[in-house]
Amino acid sequence: MSSIKENLSLIRQTIPQGVTLVCVSKFHPAEAIQEAYDCG
Repeated sequence: MSSIKENLSLIRQTIPQGVTLVCVSKFHPAEAIQEAYDCG
């Protein structure tokens, strides 16, 4: 299973420059949101 940090790293490598990544969560725990936030 991939970690949030690994997933965000992969996404950052594939999105074009100038695109803003916006995170939306409805069903994930606060800890997962905090981990994503801490990754930048």
